Amino acid sequence: MAARERYATDNSHWATMKAELRHTMWQLLMQQGAVRFPGAHSRIPNFPGADRAAHLLRKLAVWRKAQVVKVNLDAPQLSVRRAALADGTVDTVVSTFTLCTISGVVQAIREIARVLKPDGTLIFFELGCSPDSQVRHWQARLEPIYRWLFRGLYLTRDIPALITQGGFGIAQLEAAYIAAFPKSTTYCWWGIAIPHAR
Repeated sequence: MAARERYATDNSHWATMKAELRHTMWQLLMQQGAVRFPGAHSRIPNFPGADRAAHLLRKLAVWRKAQVVKVNLDAPQLSVRRAALADGTVDTVVSTFTLCTISGVVQAIREIARVLKPDGTLIFFELGCSPDSQVRHWQARLEPIYRWLFRGLYLTRDIPALITQGGFGIAQLEAAYIAAFPKSTTYCWWGIAIPHAR
């Protein structure tokens, strides 16, 4: 058997074993009640000690010396992601059509303020509530449909107020309809915000 064929066969065997082992581990974690929402299958499971594990990870010498940290998006690594983006380490954050879509927007803005350097900037371009009362009426009526269609799009958010509430001062701000129709989905805010002194 050629080396290439033997490797392909061996690799297939290891992939099968790995999949079986993962399935067994996921089942054990679920049976023991050692995972939090959304469960264990097909992901790094979210477990009760995840925050403590992240705290201990930060004490390791290899963590303190690291120049780059790769962190997955899985829920148990949230604390690791927060630790990797230490307070006051980022120069600029750019947000485009994000603050108008995410839940927990004020907390997210506070996290941006936390990681920015004191002279750092938040540059944003976001969809938001119109100053025109008739357009705002339609935005309010359409928002539930848009939130469902686009998985969280909010048409009625007052973006400058949310940024201010999140710990920023607005340094530069512009707003306009970026298209003539439909006005209910084209009113945008853009500008630059600076974090308040900590």
